Amino acid sequence: MNGRFSSTLQATNPRNGADTAGVPIPGNDRFGSFSLPGFTGDPAFPEIIVKMADATGLPPPFGGGFWFFTPA
Repeated sequence: MNGRFSSTLQATNPRNGADTAGVPIPGNDRFGSFSLPGFTGDPAFPEIIVKMADATGLPPPFGGGFWFFTPA
């Protein structure tokens, strides 16, 4: 949404407990992704996808806002 929202990512490797910051990979105004170069060594490889749904036009209780989620 034209830079209106931002997100960050911190991940922990379950095998060794090492923490690393996610590196944002811009998408468009509906999605983006993060790479985890501390784990993979590749800052351009998307690991986590973040999606946004505009529910502002839906009636309550589900509407009225924006939904952010990561697909399972």
